[in-house]
Amino acid sequence: MSDSMRFGVQTVQQNVTWPELLDFWRFLEEETRVESVWAMDHLVVPIGEGLPEIPCFESWTLLAAAAQATHRLRLGCLVTANTFRHPALLAKMAATLDHISEGRLILALGAGWHEAEHAAFGIPLPPLRERMERLEEAAALLRAVMEAEKPVTFRGRHYQLEHAPFLPGFVQRPRPPLMIGGGGERHTLRTVARHADVANVLGPVSVVRRKLEVLEAHCAREGRDFESIEKTVHVPVFVHEDAGVVELVRGFVRDHHDFTEEQLKDELPVGSADHVCEVIERYCELGVTAIVLPAPGPWDREAFRYLDQAVIRHFDAGCESARP
Repeated sequence: MSDSMRFGVQTVQQNVTWPELLDFWRFLEEETRVESVWAMDHLVVPIGEGLPEIPCFESWTLLAAAAQATHRLRLGCLVTANTFRHPALLAKMAATLDHISEGRLILALGAGWHEAEHAAFGIPLPPLRERMERLEEAAALLRAVMEAEKPVTFRGRHYQLEHAPFLPGFVQRPRPPLMIGGGGERHTLRTVARHADVANVLGPVSVVRRKLEVLEAHCAREGRDFESIEKTVHVPVFVHEDAGVVELVRGFVRDHHDFTEEQLKDELPVGSADHVCEVIERYCELGVTAIVLPAPGPWDREAFRYLDQAVIRHFDAGCESARP
């Protein structure tokens, strides 16, 4: 019997209309075993050079709508850019969405990175070291707010709160899971070890193995139980028998990430159903319990029906889990 794996879909909100998004969310909820849906947190589509003029909806507004349009799917933003919102405002947004969704929120946070996007919209993008410091502080602040039973005072280098009340609190108890996305080995994974309930890293099997080894070492230094952190992966999952189509998908990944040809061929869950299932089983062996696959719109429902039957059903862990 195969190891269990849960699946989420990042419904990348580019070049689609609101009705198309709404219909696809409902399709995933009603006709597949997909366990969660995710938006991307970008104001423009982060592909190619410059700023492509492609329609792109804002993420957290969409999640509030998704919370009303669905009843089973867990909801999150993979990942929320810490540079876009003060973490205290994000905490209020998260609490509101947790209520709207009746406790289906997964709060996922990242450092922010897209330089051209920040410049175009007048949003400061601090140097990398400062972004890492801010991510660490934001994670600590969010934990403090989510666990608070009284007004919160927080005094950090970058963020300060003074007797700030957070009411209403969160629906989920003891609080929503905090996911931190990213694979930076010196800073991001250390922040995961210190503050996160869920790690989300990107890459083929060997890359993920390396990231989890680094995370385990950080946990040892921080006195954190490595097994208490859920391990999840953000990676394309694509089932197709046509070698040309498979190579197009691998080529897209290769163009956007520093992975070798051999890694993409042998360790990426793209290709025949047998190959995809075999690669996912290797993720399972690393302790990964959930995969979120990016899916730019518009969407081919038949492809997702095939994915559901050929792969997700093979790893069916149930759709009622209370964890992300």
